[in-house]
Amino acid sequence: MPDGGAHLKRDEAFLLVGLLVADADGKRLPVEIETLLDALERHASSVDDRARRLVQRLAVQVRERGLGSLLGEVSRGLPGAAERAWAFGLAVEIAYADRELHPSEVDHIARLAEALGLAGDETFTVVRRS
Repeated sequence: MPDGGAHLKRDEAFLLVGLLVADADGKRLPVEIETLLDALERHASSVDDRARRLVQRLAVQVRERGLGSLLGEVSRGLPGAAERAWAFGLAVEIAYADRELHPSEVDHIARLAEALGLAGDETFTVVRRS
């Protein structure tokens, strides 16, 4: 996380969304991380060596702090509605990367939608497009 009370940048928030979902079932798979990084590249987000190191650093935070304490970080890092909707779609894509949707992943996605202030009809539309 950023030091000194700073907020996550947009790309950092997207990375954190991916990690929160990838870790939801207790096993972060390489296919989930590759899906995350590929999606960020398609979205014209910065995925360089610095971003990959950030993934590792954020992964430690995910394990230490847990989902609840990190959802606010994500929300503050994604102030725009379009960014929030894309982040939610990213979460769905990563959760299904291994072609198995674990109940804890569904729970994490639902909690993320709530933290991002997405209405139920918005989340249903995003899930159908994913």
